[in-house]
Amino acid sequence: MLSTARDCIRRFFPPGLLGRIIRTSRRQYNLGSSLYHEAFKDLPPVDRSKLRDQALTYLSGFDRSRWYDDPIHTIIVGKSYRDGDLVETTNAFGEKNGAQYLSTPGTVDVIIRHLKEFKSSSNDNREGVRKMEEELFGPLAGELIGNQAVDFKKQDGITEIEEALEAGAIERRLNDKLFDDESHGRVSIKRSPAFVSCVSNFSNFLDLSRKVLRNIELGVPVCILSRTNTTQHMFRWTQMLLNLMKKYNIDLGYVTYASCDISSQQRIFANFKDSPMYFTGSREVAKALKSMLKNTMSSTGGPNTLISTTFDDAVQHAIRTSALLEHAGQCTALRHAILPNVDSTQVREIFAKATTLQDEKEAIEKGEFASLLNEKIFEPTTGYERHHTHDVEYKVDTKLPVEIEEGWRKAIVDVTSVSDMDMKDSKFIDSLNDWLIEKQPISLAINGDSQPFNLARKLFEETALVVYTVGSPEAPALTAQVREERKRLWRREMIQIDEGKRNRE
Repeated sequence: MLSTARDCIRRFFPPGLLGRIIRTSRRQYNLGSSLYHEAFKDLPPVDRSKLRDQALTYLSGFDRSRWYDDPIHTIIVGKSYRDGDLVETTNAFGEKNGAQYLSTPGTVDVIIRHLKEFKSSSNDNREGVRKMEEELFGPLAGELIGNQAVDFKKQDGITEIEEALEAGAIERRLNDKLFDDESHGRVSIKRSPAFVSCVSNFSNFLDLSRKVLRNIELGVPVCILSRTNTTQHMFRWTQMLLNLMKKYNIDLGYVTYASCDISSQQRIFANFKDSPMYFTGSREVAKALKSMLKNTMSSTGGPNTLISTTFDDAVQHAIRTSALLEHAGQCTALRHAILPNVDSTQVREIFAKATTLQDEKEAIEKGEFASLLNEKIFEPTTGYERHHTHDVEYKVDTKLPVEIEEGWRKAIVDVTSVSDMDMKDSKFIDSLNDWLIEKQPISLAINGDSQPFNLARKLFEETALVVYTVGSPEAPALTAQVREERKRLWRREMIQIDEGKRNRE
């Protein structure tokens, strides 16, 4: 494995340059260490049926007027600031679903002053935070799932809570190691306020668990930022969090909720240029944030791609599932497929078997995660064909797409039809590698008539994506790492080059 890796590196770097890189580089903190490896063992069991029942019970009693009666507002040290313009909020499909106060300049000043002056008597909040975590992802999980379902129209919030429970166990162990290393003078944790720009489709796990809880348990204050859409469910978990902080005697100054317009957020950032920012979204916004906050950590999306040298029912199912995951609202949903000798009629038939549900509650009841929601019809996209029975759009071309918009919450797929000869041609593979490097999809799925490791190796060695998934004829890979009931969710597969087989994380 190591010799293969060295050979790959030497192909790209002259010996002198390679030596300078090695001498001036070092492994990132704890990455790949034995302690890091140990943290991934013994994950907790998760009762999915219980989570589903909790969510359905909450949704059955959900009062939609509450989000109007208690508008989103700024909260500083547990104090509510209900001032400024009162506007209506919208869900993921642009429908009005509640109210929000956009804070006045005076309240923004209070936010800035608090974040500058806040000092806590203790940097170790692990005991109290972990008790809160047990409640949030235990008896309160149904409320988390339900609020997100109503706001984001998420079909399968159960799996996200499962992910949070499993990943949370790992991340707590890593935080314990970090705190111990700081206690022994090996590292120093900067405790400037961390800004959390929430991602709507995975906020219960990525934002609440990974970004907020993990920071405040080690004494790092956070400022949670409102969004221009789907912002209701983040505010509601902030309220839940603050109530638990009172219960477990955690300093309320650790959590600030900033209900502000974009210009007010930018004014806040200008006062904290060394603070970290956590962001998931477009490259354009990430670039803008980086210009204001140099310690921005961003995860940006691109056109997730599936390539297959075969085109059978199983591959069609993989395409359909990937494209319709959370009605095209998940970060690994398919946007581009490369297929052998297909035409628009064949692509249309892929989506003829799509299922349509009335709403998100029905999806949770039926355990669905990749259905169209009946309530939303999108405006047609220029240059694309519209499916005759479903709200799905597609376009077939023989060339890789030059311009390709994300189409958030829109079921839309570009298909590149490639001849069998071109599919094996090194020139085409080279052009695909260049395309992947430029467009930077999060996820690449690779399928073929046998486990296509030669193709996968070529794509893996020449690109630098986040997730590579290799399928087989019996179980084609999806761009969307999903659980069909009783299957392992979020399966990330890495190519083990020296043995030519998959190594599941």
